[in-house]
Amino acid sequence: MDLKQIQYFIALFEDGSVTRAAKRLNIVQPALSMQIAKLEEEFGQKLFDRIPHGMVPTAAGRMMYRLFLPITRDLANARQQLMQREEQVAGSISIGMVASETESVLVGSLVRFNARYPNVEVSVADGFSATLIDLVSAGQLDAAVVHKPR
Repeated sequence: MDLKQIQYFIALFEDGSVTRAAKRLNIVQPALSMQIAKLEEEFGQKLFDRIPHGMVPTAAGRMMYRLFLPITRDLANARQQLMQREEQVAGSISIGMVASETESVLVGSLVRFNARYPNVEVSVADGFSATLIDLVSAGQLDAAVVHKPR
């Protein structure tokens, strides 16, 4: 059993028709029927009773639906969260920079950063390299841009 078979099963369960489920899944009917037959063989149980106007789930099919529907919802939710991961970044960061850098690159960099991560609060301190290094070491700044020592 794989995820695609589970998705096919759920579509057939919800649509009640191989034709409608295949159309919903954008596959041909024989492919859907074959995957359902493989599931039935794997579990050793009929999942659907075939009737003239569609498919009706058996008790085993209803149980499978109840068990697998939450899993497919969790997967869809996980996919959505991963795709929106950057939008969910939030928090605060404190950085230090030498004065010459704050005047030349800070404003443009903060504008681009804020556009990408609007839920992150940034605080900036300027000072001499040695002071900024001490503040990072003491945990008062998260990071600092300093001049390279000679």
